[in-house]
Amino acid sequence: MDINSIKSIGTCANTLSSFVIVDANGTNYHHNVLSSQDTFLCFDIGALHQTLSKADLPIPVNLIDLKSEFGLLNNIIDKQAEFSWLKLSLNEMVLATKVDTVAPDASLWLHPCLESSAKYLANQSAEIALRHANWLIQLWQEYHQAISIEQAVNRAHYSKLVSQISMQGIPVDVSAIKQVTAIEAPVARNILSYVDGGRCYCPIASFGTITGRNTTSSSAYPLSIKSDYRKWFKPAKGRCFLHLDYHRAEIGIAAAESQDKNLLDLYLNGDPYLWLANQCTPVMELKKAKRLFIAFQYGATPTQAFVRKMSLPERIIQHLYSIHQAHFKRYWSWTETVIEDACFDGCLTISDGWRVGITPKSSVLSMVNFPIQAMGALILRDVVHQLGEQNILPIGLNHDAVLLECACEEATELVHKTKVVMEGVSQNLLGIALKVSVDIGQSGQTLLEVLEK
Repeated sequence: MDINSIKSIGTCANTLSSFVIVDANGTNYHHNVLSSQDTFLCFDIGALHQTLSKADLPIPVNLIDLKSEFGLLNNIIDKQAEFSWLKLSLNEMVLATKVDTVAPDASLWLHPCLESSAKYLANQSAEIALRHANWLIQLWQEYHQAISIEQAVNRAHYSKLVSQISMQGIPVDVSAIKQVTAIEAPVARNILSYVDGGRCYCPIASFGTITGRNTTSSSAYPLSIKSDYRKWFKPAKGRCFLHLDYHRAEIGIAAAESQDKNLLDLYLNGDPYLWLANQCTPVMELKKAKRLFIAFQYGATPTQAFVRKMSLPERIIQHLYSIHQAHFKRYWSWTETVIEDACFDGCLTISDGWRVGITPKSSVLSMVNFPIQAMGALILRDVVHQLGEQNILPIGLNHDAVLLECACEEATELVHKTKVVMEGVSQNLLGIALKVSVDIGQSGQTLLEVLEK
């Protein structure tokens, strides 16, 4: 693609009311070009989607979200700064392009006295959008050779679907949420700040972590908050929630990726946590066995700090650690290969191009974690893509799960279609169909009741 043929959509994040379309030659375009097959640059698809929705305009088919792409270019496993990967070089980019009045999120950097001036922002909105559009063009010209257009457009398509999911909202019983105890009040107020017209529109950030997982607000998003608070989320009479979740997905992914026959057999035909619990006498509490199994899988060793954290006798942890290593030899050999390859190549990459850089400071546990979590993220992305092709759009996403809402009489068919997609995606990417657990709600049943069955 000729870098000069790409168009940029600049927005004003302060108001989400203005946007401007320009190309590398500085030519402005009418809004009707959005329906064309051109490729457009933006910065944060969620904000762009809101802006275009306000103008009753479609979001373009082909987008490149430079927020995700520049985050990816600087995505590094670093124990010191593991969760600041997006901020790594944005300030440097702003300084390099000398667009010092526009922030990376397209808002205007203003004196505090002006930040609250609605009139000033309204007057400056179009100018901010134009400066932002030109800033994106400059960034693209400087960094385009490091970006795979095909992969970037595919990632942006997923972000569009996630934005559509967020904008559907999840039904809330507003009367119930207003009748809360003093302890619940802060959470209730936080949730209500995202509520409009009886639905909660708490956003989902696609590619929000170094592994490419989505991120949500743990204090307001219905699938992330403390389970008790899910009692406030309730569909209308005659409608129900459907929740489909990859069951113990990370163990299944680890088994498939490592080709460990013992681990694969245990995942498909047994209970990994119960198996570990039964390896000691007396049988360990299942909750503690679960914590141990997951910790071992990601490379935790029986150090004094780990023993204190687990609140178990050291001899028991040492015993179970030895059994885990002996029984799953192929898995442990695979983790060593992952670490060696990561250090040699300086990065880890999965099949759709999502990658992470490795430095001398990178955590070994994070290196082992990345291919499993990143594959889980890719599986969910493909599920959302394929559901979208069938005009099935969830109302919520959570780690390895989708939440849907429908008329009760449509539930059985919708669950079947969604489960087939989920099993098919995992079979295609892993060579095995991951287990899918299904929760089907009744008419008007709360999210808490559905998930606590």
